[in-house]
Amino acid sequence: MIMMPRFKTKWRSGIENVLMLLAIVSILVACIPMNKMPKPIKQSFSFSVMGDVPRGAAEVVVLDSQILNINTRSASKFCFHLGDFKRGSEPCDEAVYQRVSSQLQNINRPVFMVMGDNEWNDCDNPDLAWEYWFQYFSMFENRWDHDLNVKHQPEQIDNFTFVYENVLFIGLNVVGSRIHDQIVWDKIESNDIIWMRQNIKNSHADALVILTQANPELNHPNLLTTFQDLAEEFKKPILFLHGDGHHWTFDSGWKTSSMTKIQIDKGSIADPLEVSYHPENTYPFSYDRDPFN
Repeated sequence: MIMMPRFKTKWRSGIENVLMLLAIVSILVACIPMNKMPKPIKQSFSFSVMGDVPRGAAEVVVLDSQILNINTRSASKFCFHLGDFKRGSEPCDEAVYQRVSSQLQNINRPVFMVMGDNEWNDCDNPDLAWEYWFQYFSMFENRWDHDLNVKHQPEQIDNFTFVYENVLFIGLNVVGSRIHDQIVWDKIESNDIIWMRQNIKNSHADALVILTQANPELNHPNLLTTFQDLAEEFKKPILFLHGDGHHWTFDSGWKTSSMTKIQIDKGSIADPLEVSYHPENTYPFSYDRDPFN
């Protein structure tokens, strides 16, 4: 007697039972209202922000200490440097760019760079300084392994954006001090405006963080007007972080009720600012100016 037909019958019966079970599960899932489906849990997180450091040899040691503290004591997911990593009076020698780049790469999490006036438009040769900056700091975060989906503007490669835990981050080339070339200045401002519009308009993010070196109220009127208009459309919490002025300022309700503008302390007088995001709070951002004590 050959038993194979009986084996096939049992096998088919088992498959039919599995298929029927899958069909029942599919029907039950389809009957669950969409608004009852579990939503992804939004997570709190923090990030570090520094600027105006190291300005001179003494501050190289200060920054080394801050880097050690970030690496061993900070829970921040990534860091931002808001430019002016040298004094305006210091020569814009390639060695300075190389040294600071190497120093910041000692941080054990991604670092994003925005350009400052001290390392570009205030230099005796801004074009050469521009080349140095792009050689040592362009797409700086790519020197680390990370899974952030970072995009850079093709027309202005130092402008960047990414979304983390449904918070939209945008870095812009907005510098202070002198206008060394009005044509270049206007072109960069135009690129900044395009980049903001592309990324803010129709964004579904829960909050927005903008990072620049300088206060856009100084020498950037078109940028400021555009940003104000976009902020009013966005309607969700916005944090604008910049350096340049060296001392802490906190402007709540800046331009619109949903915006907060902060000028961070320079690195020689304060540790990097640690910003935390709490999605469950009506105002989701909190700030620690002394995160290592």
